[in-house]
Amino acid sequence: MFVSRRTIFFSLKDATNSRAKVKEVFCFLYEKIDQVDLHYVELKAKHNEDR
Repeated sequence: MFVSRRTIFFSLKDATNSRAKVKEVFCFLYEKIDQVDLHYVELKAKHNEDR
């Protein structure tokens, strides 16, 4: 799932958002980044096995 920077900017800028909401957005993003990293590591490992 792709989240654009603009979307993040507007959700952070949104006056109705509390601190908790901002924290939630960042937690969500870090989770996504972790998943991408894990996926990359798995692909790399598989690639090395195939050689």
